[in-house]
Amino acid sequence: MIVIIDVNILLACGAVYKKLKPKEIIFSEGEAGYNYYQLVSGSVRWINIDEEGKEYIQYIVEPGECFGELPLIDDEPYAATAMAESESVILKLNKEHFLQLLKENPEIHFAFTKMLVKRIRYKFLLTKAIAYLNPENRLIELLNYLKAE
Repeated sequence: MIVIIDVNILLACGAVYKKLKPKEIIFSEGEAGYNYYQLVSGSVRWINIDEEGKEYIQYIVEPGECFGELPLIDDEPYAATAMAESESVILKLNKEHFLQLLKENPEIHFAFTKMLVKRIRYKFLLTKAIAYLNPENRLIELLNYLKAE
């Protein structure tokens, strides 16, 4: 995945660095969202946790990628919990400044929108793969997608 927003642009808009320890929670499912996050180094996992404490991994965030962006667009709470997988560094930009950045930079807005669409397509692929009765077809579909990426 490409870096959606250059670090220098984020810093110029007021973003701040934050160091994270392994297993540190960045935000929790159900909380209101007020910030744009971009991973600088390390690894972050986006997870849902069921009532038995089992984790369902929604996405593993890699350096340069953003996460937790849904509440910035729809004003709904976070759909998953974000947790540092390892020692990590993130950039955090408040929602107001993030939305202003998108308004003033159509090329960034377009790249951001394209990234969201890509993630939606991936979720469609997973849903389709789960619907297959044959486990081999599930794996083939997923491997073909990952190969293309």
